[in-house]
This record gives sequence, structure tokens and C-alpha cells, in this order.
Amino acid sequence: METAIIEKFWLKVSKSGPTQPHAPAIGECWVWTGARFPSGYGVFSTKGRPERAHRVSWEISNGPIPKGLSVLHRCDNRACVRPSHLFIGTHTDNMADRLAKGRYKNACGSDHVNSKLTEEAVLKLRAAYAAGGCTHYDLADTYGVDRSVIGRVIRRKIWKHV
Repeated sequence: METAIIEKFWLKVSKSGPTQPHAPAIGECWVWTGARFPSGYGVFSTKGRPERAHRVSWEISNGPIPKGLSVLHRCDNRACVRPSHLFIGTHTDNMADRLAKGRYKNACGSDHVNSKLTEEAVLKLRAAYAAGGCTHYDLADTYGVDRSVIGRVIRRKIWKHV
């Protein structure tokens, strides 16, 4: 990687970040201060295309990432780019790490990040449909979801727990 790109990269890093609870022995995070993806990972453009900043940090410090492998965080801080907080692993390794650190929650219902409905809304829309006088289209407009979602809720294909 070109020296100018490497220098530009490190200008967007604060080396006085927080110590993460899952990795107290490895020191403070180096936090990406540049742009971030909505997921919280830093973004840095190289060769005209956006890359995750922690991956760029790995490549600057350790060389190319082997094909099919990911760069994982020991510290669980998506904005961290400190090379000593990063390690290489498979997708399976990443999922095992997530589970071991208690970051996995099988969210359902209104706990799910993409949920537009609540348990209360599901009960109301099922009751309204059962009472008659409204269609899937009517309910979809009322609750701000697609008509197909209403059908799956009513048939209990989704929101089974309610």
C-alpha cells in the first residue's frame, strides 16, 4: 500500500479510545474518527472504493487478508482499528466469538432490529381482521407494512409467539 494512503489513513485515528470490557488486557482502542458505515464500522476509500477501516488497518500492519477470511475484533468495538485488537478468522470463528462474548440474541417480535410492528399491534390487527370489514390492504396501510406481511401475521407464519 502506498505511503501517502497509509499516512492519510492514520490521520483519521484517535489513539486514546476506551478500553473495552471484553478485552481489558489488550489496552485502549484506536478509534476511527472518519466516516462510518451505518453498522458502526469505519469506512476508508482505497483505489476509489470503500473498505472497512479495520480491514485496511490489518492490511497496513500485516499484509493481505487471505481469501475467505475475515478480520475480527478482540475488543468488540466496531470503530477500533488498533492492529493488536484485530485477528483473522473464518465466518464460523466470528459467530463463535460473538456467542462466547454474549453478543448474540435471537431477537424476535418487537425486539428485532427491523421490526415495524409491536406485539400489541399484532393482536389488534388480528382482532380487526377476524371481526371482518377490513382487508389486508387496509391493515397494511394502517400499520405501515407490506400487505404480504399482514397475511403472514394473520396466518401465524410470523409473530407466532403472539
